[in-house]
Amino acid sequence: MAKEKTYNASSLFTMGMLMGKIEYWQLKYQFSFQFWPDGENNVYISKDGVELRSMGGRGCIEDILRDTIQWCEKANPRFAYPQGLEITNPQS
Repeated sequence: MAKEKTYNASSLFTMGMLMGKIEYWQLKYQFSFQFWPDGENNVYISKDGVELRSMGGRGCIEDILRDTIQWCEKANPRFAYPQGLEITNPQS
């Protein structure tokens, strides 16, 4: 049986930053996340009903969110986050 992940203040800050960035990108893309036990988290990224990318088998929720954000940033090299979202967690 998989060990349940626990969250502390630092990891909740990280999750908040990741979700803020996902919210920014959802203006351009549609995301369908599937959160399962560790190692089975998936995302499907589409735009205007066309699937552009899917990723699966990521370890934890943070991993799939980071991978999704990384893909969006790579697909849009000239993007700039609104003030506040450019901050990253110094502990990660």
